[in-house]
Amino acid sequence: MKCKAGVVSVFDFTGQGAPPSRMVTGTLVTQDGNSWFLKLTGDADPVGKARPDFMKFLETLHLD
Repeated sequence: MKCKAGVVSVFDFTGQGAPPSRMVTGTLVTQDGNSWFLKLTGDADPVGKARPDFMKFLETLHLD
């Protein structure tokens, strides 16, 4: 996806264990030798519902 920091990759992982399953949505941004990792983690249902807002947040990401 594109954001103010440039193009970033977004990764989604969902556990297959006993309910409630867990989910992580995150991105890794590397710029000028620095790495930034932002993630949304928790039970799969609430994280899935919050994911659109997290994606909107990532669009505003800039590293100055």
